[in-house]
Amino acid sequence: MTTAYLSDFADSLDPTTAEDYQTLIESFAQAFWETDAQGLVVSDSPSWRTYTGQSLEEWLGEGWITAVHPNDQTYALQQWKEAIAKNRPVDAEFRLKRPNGGWRWTNVRATRIYNADGTVKKWLGINIDISDKKEIEYNHLRLMEATAQQATNKYQKLFNSMEEGFEILELIRDDTGKGVDFRFLEINPAFERLVGMPIEQALGRTCRDLFPTVDDWWIETYSRVVDTGQAAQFQHYFKETNCWYKVSVYATEGEHFALVYTDITEQKKAEETLRHSEIRKAFLLELSDAIRDLTEPRTIQQEAIRVLRQHLQASRVSYTEALSDKSLKVIAVDSAPGETDLLGQCFPFTDFTPEVIEEWCAGQMSFRNDVTQQEHLSEEQKAIYERLNLKAWATIPLVKKGELVAMIAIHFPEPHVWTPPELSLLEDTAERIWAATERAKAEVISRQSEKKLRTLFDSMEEGLALCELVRTANGQAVDFRFLEVNPAYERHTGIANEKVVGRLRSEILPVMDPTVPLYDRVVRTQESLHIEQFASSLDRWFEVRAVGYGAERFAVFFSDITLRKKAEETLRKSEERQSFLLKLNDTLRLLIDPVQIQGEACRLLGEQLQTDRACYVRIDVPQKQIVVERDYTRGKGPSLVGTYTFSLVQPLIEVLQAGHAFWSNDRLPDAHLSYVALAVQSFLCIPLIKGGQLIAALAVGSIKPRTWTSEERELIREVGERTWEVVERVRVEKALRDSEERLQLALSAGEIGTWQYRLETNDNILDSSMSQLLGLSPETQIIPQQAFIDAIHPEDRPLVEQEVRLCLSQGREFNLDFRVQRPDGTVIWLKDKGKVMRDENGLTQFVTGAALNITQRKEAEEALQQADRRKDEFLAMLAHELRNPMATIRNGLQILSLHTTNDRQHEHTLTLMNRQSEHLVRLVDDLLDVSRISQGKIELKKESLDLVELVTEVAQIVRPQFEERRRQLHLNLPDRPIRIEADALRLSQVLTNLLTNGVRYTQAEGQIELVLNVQEDEQYGQAVLLQVRDDGIGLAADQLVSIFDLFVQVDNSVARSEGGLGLGLTLVRRLVELHGGRVEAYSAGLGLGSTFTIYLPNLPVPSPQPIVAPQPQTSVRHRILVVDDNPDATLTLGMLLELKGYEVFTQNSGLEGIRAAEQLRPDVILLDIGMPELDGYETCRLLRKEAWGQHILLIALTGYGQWKDKRRTQEAGFDEHLVKPVNLDLLTQVITDRLKG
Repeated sequence: MTTAYLSDFADSLDPTTAEDYQTLIESFAQAFWETDAQGLVVSDSPSWRTYTGQSLEEWLGEGWITAVHPNDQTYALQQWKEAIAKNRPVDAEFRLKRPNGGWRWTNVRATRIYNADGTVKKWLGINIDISDKKEIEYNHLRLMEATAQQATNKYQKLFNSMEEGFEILELIRDDTGKGVDFRFLEINPAFERLVGMPIEQALGRTCRDLFPTVDDWWIETYSRVVDTGQAAQFQHYFKETNCWYKVSVYATEGEHFALVYTDITEQKKAEETLRHSEIRKAFLLELSDAIRDLTEPRTIQQEAIRVLRQHLQASRVSYTEALSDKSLKVIAVDSAPGETDLLGQCFPFTDFTPEVIEEWCAGQMSFRNDVTQQEHLSEEQKAIYERLNLKAWATIPLVKKGELVAMIAIHFPEPHVWTPPELSLLEDTAERIWAATERAKAEVISRQSEKKLRTLFDSMEEGLALCELVRTANGQAVDFRFLEVNPAYERHTGIANEKVVGRLRSEILPVMDPTVPLYDRVVRTQESLHIEQFASSLDRWFEVRAVGYGAERFAVFFSDITLRKKAEETLRKSEERQSFLLKLNDTLRLLIDPVQIQGEACRLLGEQLQTDRACYVRIDVPQKQIVVERDYTRGKGPSLVGTYTFSLVQPLIEVLQAGHAFWSNDRLPDAHLSYVALAVQSFLCIPLIKGGQLIAALAVGSIKPRTWTSEERELIREVGERTWEVVERVRVEKALRDSEERLQLALSAGEIGTWQYRLETNDNILDSSMSQLLGLSPETQIIPQQAFIDAIHPEDRPLVEQEVRLCLSQGREFNLDFRVQRPDGTVIWLKDKGKVMRDENGLTQFVTGAALNITQRKEAEEALQQADRRKDEFLAMLAHELRNPMATIRNGLQILSLHTTNDRQHEHTLTLMNRQSEHLVRLVDDLLDVSRISQGKIELKKESLDLVELVTEVAQIVRPQFEERRRQLHLNLPDRPIRIEADALRLSQVLTNLLTNGVRYTQAEGQIELVLNVQEDEQYGQAVLLQVRDDGIGLAADQLVSIFDLFVQVDNSVARSEGGLGLGLTLVRRLVELHGGRVEAYSAGLGLGSTFTIYLPNLPVPSPQPIVAPQPQTSVRHRILVVDDNPDATLTLGMLLELKGYEVFTQNSGLEGIRAAEQLRPDVILLDIGMPELDGYETCRLLRKEAWGQHILLIALTGYGQWKDKRRTQEAGFDEHLVKPVNLDLLTQVITDRLKG
């Protein structure tokens, strides 16, 4: 019953019916009372006193507050004061006294009664007993908490006690739906040990946040599991932790997936091999059968409102949830046919009146009998009522912990008068729906926890058994029963699960189990157990962990570690074996007596195997003898040292010669053998075969029966091999020492030293000559390898160390020249040669070699290189000195050429002088080119060119020479282009030399033919062939190769008459070789002509870019300043440039040039380099420092033409570098192009 109803109902009654009104109220309320406007009791209320047990004096004197529970009095007074202050109804729940003692819960409701003027006249109140409802709420809450806590505890205990890592993860997708990351939602404690990261650092964060470089493979694999629902098991390396993990991954719900993993890094290391475990089939996740009959929250809500609507015959009942955005969303609805379906719709609080919202938030029921009579409705609210066909309604808010969480609404299409019983039913139904919903949610949580537990249980790689102890009557634990086992149990034990569950351990494995007392202690102390146990009945090793849970019950986690144990045992035996062999090596390598070596080897072997006898036997097959030079006997007994014939042990010899071991575990089958073995009961002999020949054997024996293992046989074989190797090494070393003594006299005279690098001891054995070469005392015979390396000159040391490594790793010979720095500081050169020496099995024993003192040869080579450098410097200076006067001569000739004349003799003389000038320039250039090519200083400027076009151009250039000297030039060229990658200038130089040779060495009317084509070639596959043939003087057979050598000329009168230095064909050969080709000469003999053939590789080259023709430039008169210390060169060059239309000024020193430039501000300065006082480099730098000199075109005009000279001019600030004597057309073209740019 609501306070709003009290107020409306009281106002509607006639005062004469007050008694009936009170009777009606008391029919459903336990107490009815009234106070004045300030809340003070002014009249008696028998129902109150009956309900609380207060006396009339207490009621009228102390009032109602003393009947309230002390803990609730503050709350009750606060509710009453706020109602009076805010003029609102009272609706509160608190505890009141019972008449017979104790307390009970009551719902106190009070409403205002107004005077005619609107002031509060009094308060009417009722009390409704809600103790039963509170008890139901309390019981439901306890049940819900207990259920959830039980499931959580069970899951958490297993979760925390797992040895494996277990994680619940959430897949993160990008906008396209692709999995790109995942988030850590739950992590068990094993994470810190397995991943090496605190849990709190990872929880809630993403994988890429923790491991930015994680391999995409992990996320792709997890995405595939989530997308397909198919579980996956795998072993994979995780580089971020440097660990291998064995992982099982399962899809759970939505984007979530579970991960069970364990670190198998140590397992892989121990077993020294990858062990692949079968990835078990994924287990489908199933809902726990224990709570099969419980319904989901939505089903409970839907079914409850359906029953309520049919009972009330309402048009609609809905269940809504309060959202954070101050709205109500319909999540379940039951409507009469024809009514609007509201499922999923949201209604903001603003759709309702403030009064209704206030009542809801206070947890008070709100209702309306007839909305058409309701005042202060907005047009929007009226429209909502109209749309929903709504005339009457009631709402029951559910407020929990001070927050509105849900609402039940009942709608009628016609006005409906809500009675107190209906309203009470609505309120009780709402609480029951809420309690059932919360219980269902708790059950969902319980199912989810159970699901996680089942997933973990079924997917574990470890075996898991849930067991219960079985005790005798006096409480002694004697056995245990299997309650439940996981699928891995059968994989580990080989026993089917159905044969285990419900049975005693003793029924399954009758062998006594020593772990029962251990499990008893786990149950009693609740302390965990962790042991490694060998199950003899299963012949397997297990790692076992046990934890207690509940009374008499415990869980056993176990995994099969048999392979690991076997690997550990194998490793232990291997380590013992290696330790023994190391001890054997250390002992034997210090010995130099073969007999002593055999004795120590036998002693160590006998002690290692705990045998009574051990002996090393040399076998001489040709002599049919066996020789024992030293043996080992434990305790007292006769020695076997001596020489024996084959006939004494013929059966043994036959077995050994076949390469087989001979042994007996108990007694020897032959009496003779028993005699040789001196009555030992067990005997083992291993043969040593080298080159297919039995050469030795190693035997051990025991006076008691003994079973010889394969490991023991292999160890004896290894000891025999090593003993023989050491004996042989000592024998070889002794032979070497004897040989060295004989060689030492011969070697010392030639300053040749020998050495031997022993890998086993990492030292060098030196003869006296080698010691003296290193500056050591002749008596020094052995030095450490590092001391030998330290003696090498620091600059040569890395190269020597590298060669030594290659010699050892690849087995190739060592051959190197290097310097040695002696202790007295002197440095000498050694030529050192060495090679690896191996045994018959191909294993490296040592490196031996010899070193020769080549200091005098190296000094001679240095002197030759110095002379070669001086020659190059001389040639460069010679070219410079020749070019300066040639420049003046050429300038003069070009000046004369520019003045036209009709004098034929004058023109003929000028042509002759020009030709000889060009010839002189070519001689200088050829001389320098040969020098540069021989030093590797020529750098080709290759480009894609058409060889047909190039040959045609060269032929046109030289054709005037042919016509002048009455020679015939014939071209045999293909119709299509032949494109190659080459230096056009250098190829033109090659062709010009060959063609001009043809002119020089043929008679008048001689025939020269130039052939170009492409043909197959053994060396290049396809080759471009250039051939120059003539019918001239020809070549002798001995000249066909030497003709290409430097300064070589054809030795006959005709050739001599043509002059020359013999450089042309040398240049031809070297320039062709720079292009990757070759040149050959052929002649049938003197007077029969000659043929020069060039072969160039025909490689595919890209097509050239089209050349854009330059636009014609408007002629401009530029100002040029010429600076040269040679007045003649300055004068003639100035005259030439003036004839070309330039404004020219000249100076004869660098300083004068700078002063003139400052005044004239020329466009171009032509500057000589080799000037006295201030050379061209410094003059250029000074000009460039001036603001007005930074944009002048500076051209170096010099006799220095090598590449290093051009680099120096560029560094000094010149724009161009031209070599004297310069061609006038080239000079004017450079000036035009530069100024235009």
